[in-house]
Amino acid sequence: MLSLDPVVGAIAAGNAVVLKPSEIAPASSSLLANLLGRYMDNSSVRVVEGAVDETTALLQQKWDKILYTGLSSFILFCFYLYIDYWNPFSSYMHIF
Repeated sequence: MLSLDPVVGAIAAGNAVVLKPSEIAPASSSLLANLLGRYMDNSSVRVVEGAVDETTALLQQKWDKILYTGLSSFILFCFYLYIDYWNPFSSYMHIF
């Protein structure tokens, strides 16, 4: 549930959020989609489930800010898309 930490901060600051949970943990992804879809205002929080195709489609959109929580190997891919689409990008990782 590391992905909820930046979501809470973004909502508290008055921003709308699109959350794309990891496809590696489908049960957690489904739980986030169901709970946030049920209890949050859909105009402020949306959850997009999927894998590489959905992630690529999301990263090709124009965003005010992209916050990535996950594997460092994926960051390079995000930076290449950042260069192509000029989206502000931050990496948010915890190393355990």
